[in-house]
Amino acid sequence: MERQVIIFARGNQQLAQNEQKKLQDLAREIQALAGYAQVLGKNVRIEIIGRTDREGKEETNMILSKSRADAIASILISQGVETTNLSTVGVGAKNPLRQELSEKDKAFNRSVSFNVIVTDASH
Repeated sequence: MERQVIIFARGNQQLAQNEQKKLQDLAREIQALAGYAQVLGKNVRIEIIGRTDREGKEETNMILSKSRADAIASILISQGVETTNLSTVGVGAKNPLRQELSEKDKAFNRSVSFNVIVTDASH
């Protein structure tokens, strides 16, 4: 799940082509993980991290990256993932997944990625 990356179109929060299927699979994975965690007395939270490429103003990119993360959370919730299992953050062009040496690298950075956080259920 942490290796999964969802790509967006340039300058907006529209998913790139063929990304919807990834989200359907991801929703099932998150639901299964949450079920396993509950059996083991754990809580699981998926942090959705929105990103942009370096083009544009930093402030605009921060807003766009958060909007991308929020859009993915909304889609996952609509597919049955519990709200309590998700959190969102936008990092703009900071912490890119790839160094932007090509258009393909820039496209890869217009994305969201995921961190899985597991804690004891008592927390």
